[in-house]
Parts: sequence; C-alpha cells; structure tokens
Amino acid sequence: MISEKQFSEQFSGFWNQCLPFLTPQVVGQMNLNGTPMPNWRGFVAKPLESVEDPANNDLVAETGFGIFVGARQSGKTVYSFGQGTALEKVSLSAFRRIEALRRAEGKGKMKQLRGTEDAMEIAIRLEDFFEHEGAQDLKIQPRFKGCGILDSCFGDLLSDKTLYEIKCVERNLRSIDIRQVLAYCALNYQSRQYDLDHICIVNPRRGISFRFSIETLSLQTSGKNSAELFHEIGDFLMNFDTIQRPS
Repeated sequence: MISEKQFSEQFSGFWNQCLPFLTPQVVGQMNLNGTPMPNWRGFVAKPLESVEDPANNDLVAETGFGIFVGARQSGKTVYSFGQGTALEKVSLSAFRRIEALRRAEGKGKMKQLRGTEDAMEIAIRLEDFFEHEGAQDLKIQPRFKGCGILDSCFGDLLSDKTLYEIKCVERNLRSIDIRQVLAYCALNYQSRQYDLDHICIVNPRRGISFRFSIETLSLQTSGKNSAELFHEIGDFLMNFDTIQRPS
C-alpha cells in the first residue's frame, strides 16, 4: 500500500497521461490567480516573516494547524487557546509526529522551536480565513477510504461541499498539490462518502489561497469531466496488480 503523498509525487508516467494539460504554464497561471488571504483587520495578509529556522517549517506548520484545530474544537479563539496549558500538549504532539516522519524518511534529528510565535501566526491566519469563509461546521481531517494500492488517508478540513487542503510552505503551488487533491476526490468518487464540489488549497505561510470547482479543475487538467477522470484514477489504483518502481 502507498500513501497519497507517494501517489501524487511518483507515478509520473501515469499522471502525465491522466492529466496531460497540467503543464507548468497552467500551474503558473493558477499561481497568478491565487486569492490573497485577509487578516483580522480585513487587510491582505503578507508572507510570514519567520523567526524560525527554515528547516523547521514542517514543525511550525504542524504546530500551527494543531493550535487552530485545538482552538476550534474547544470553542475558543486561537489567542485564548494559546494562553492555556493545552498549547504545550499541542506543541509536544506536533514535535513527536514530525520527528517520527523525519525518522521514517531517514532524516537527521530535529531541533525544538525557539517559541510559538510563528505557529500562533499560522493558526491566527487560518482562524481569520475560515471566519471570512463563513465555515461554521468544519470537519477535521476527513478520512477517505482506500482504493487498490492507495491506502486510506486523511484530508485536512471539510466544510459544506468544499475540501480544504492546508499547504503551509514558502514555495508556489505545484502540480503535485493538484494531483494530491484530485486523488482525494477520486477516492471519494469510489466511496461516495462526502458530497464535494469545490477544492480550496490554503497557504497561510504565504497568505494566499486557491479555489477550484472540481468539475472545472478536472476539465482544465485532463480534458475529461470529473466522473471520467476519477474513474480512470480509480481503475489505475485497482488494477495495478504488481507494485513496480514508479517512473
């Protein structure tokens, strides 16, 4: 079994055939069409000026998302949640998770964060964004049933008919990000778990978001409607009898 990350980053031969119009030019245009995230004052959020070592960006992202989720689940604001002892638990949980992921990937030991300033800013930006979205009922980490060689996996957030994927990175939107959200949609097409019609990729570090109609994104990247595209992805996953080294 493989993860959604492995599926989206590898199998380039399949993806090039499946999404022939997901070219660098198209992805570049997507980046130009991103929507700046508003802050709590209603102004545009600027790219985060980090006080942390860039090598710890993944830990900052995990901690910030954890703070936002913890605040949301407790019915508190991010600021209020950040004043309590729960912040220490969230930070420790994030550290252990990222440490385990790095160990699995064969990476070296990681350092503790200098503080929670960056993570709190990430959480506040997410809070402001979803307040602006009017997202009242947020489902945290919706689970998608696996299909064929692709194991079950978790998205980030789901509200109404929109799947939100949080990408807290310094880089631009990439084709692998589009592949990943389309993989979630393909799994959902097979399992019929959720009623989805939009995808939104949110990057609180850069202060930008990208919203797509699933139907429009399918046509734009593959030339097929969503049902045809997701059937093709599902068929590949279910009929990949022998795991081979991805091209």
